[in-house]
Amino acid sequence: MKNSFTISIIALLFLLGACTIREEGPIGPQGQQGVQGPQGIQGIQGESGFVMEWESVNFTAPNYEVILPYSDFGFEGFNSDVALTYLLWGTEDINGETVEIWRKLQQTILTTDGILQYNYDFTKYDVRLFLDANYNLDLLTAIDTDAWVVRVVVVPGEFWNNGGRFDVSNYHEVAEALGLPEIEREPKSKITRRVN
Repeated sequence: MKNSFTISIIALLFLLGACTIREEGPIGPQGQQGVQGPQGIQGIQGESGFVMEWESVNFTAPNYEVILPYSDFGFEGFNSDVALTYLLWGTEDINGETVEIWRKLQQTILTTDGILQYNYDFTKYDVRLFLDANYNLDLLTAIDTDAWVVRVVVVPGEFWNNGGRFDVSNYHEVAEALGLPEIEREPKSKITRRVN
């Protein structure tokens, strides 16, 4: 009886499997055209990101943090955007040309007092820069806290989704990949920060 039941179930499964319809009918007529949507804002041809620069940024007590609002540039991001943040760490003379040295945050520096970290977080409205250390931040000097130049590159989320790949630690590679404009600042003077 058990064998008859098993054979009946197997036969039923074969029978049901044979009953599927595999043939498609003819394609019907195309429907009417929908209403035209609103025209979006036109971007600059070839530009995939947005760059902003702040000069004379100071980390001051008691929080040793700075908020850099995008509204300073009339810019508002999207939740899917990613902000890459760079500090102008110094300049170097190469063949008579003053070349800027940019470092992407997060940066960790070993000082005589301990470990100092420059870090950031971001929203679609701003970037918050902050310092963290394993010692009292009140021991910092002006070379650590004053007169920073900060660049923030906002990269649209769809750039990453479309396979955008580059070394985010290299500002110049990011600028080239995104077609960012060159930012000129006068005068270009010798800048030196701590070396880690």
